[in-house]
Amino acid sequence: MRAWLEHEEPVAGTERQTRIRQALVLVSGAALGAGFAAGLAPLPSTIAVAAFVVSLAAAAARDDAQGGQCDSRAARSTSTC
Repeated sequence: MRAWLEHEEPVAGTERQTRIRQALVLVSGAALGAGFAAGLAPLPSTIAVAAFVVSLAAAAARDDAQGGQCDSRAARSTSTC
């Protein structure tokens, strides 16, 4: 893991992209927590599933919010960035 972290470079983006990514991480984490809480509470399971779907969608949108920017070395060494 350390070698992977050492060769990766931070993705340079605009301040707006950074704020969007931070908001999507917050939404993803909150939805994940809500899904766990709904799973423990006496609520219909569809509520927990819906919260998990929102969490996954926000995480996927966060990855797309990077604007398709990849480190060229990472793109060559793996199928994803």
